[in-house]
Amino acid sequence: MKTSNIILIIIVGIIAVGIISSLSLANNRMDRKLNTVDSVFDSISQNDFKEGFVEGCMEEGADRDYCVCAFDYMDSRTTNSEMLDIALEIEAGNMPDILFDMLAACIEYLDL
Repeated sequence: MKTSNIILIIIVGIIAVGIISSLSLANNRMDRKLNTVDSVFDSISQNDFKEGFVEGCMEEGADRDYCVCAFDYMDSRTTNSEMLDIALEIEAGNMPDILFDMLAACIEYLDL
């Protein structure tokens, strides 16, 4: 497997973990159980969502600047719910085009 493919797989994994971590952090901060993803998003601030995303991304070994860039890119182009859909697509083995665009926009922050 090419080095560039391995790097891309790692980067996509980091983004998926960041999105899922955002939801986990948000869910942990709620006082009551909620039944839908939309209600989770409605109950948290965008700052909390970003914090969870960046923390999850960094836990996978990415640099903070890259994680912030990745979140800001995705946040400016998608809703939180759409970000979750993208994370689920990644987990299912699909590669949404927006991730390639995000990678190109944030590549300067990667330590390759």
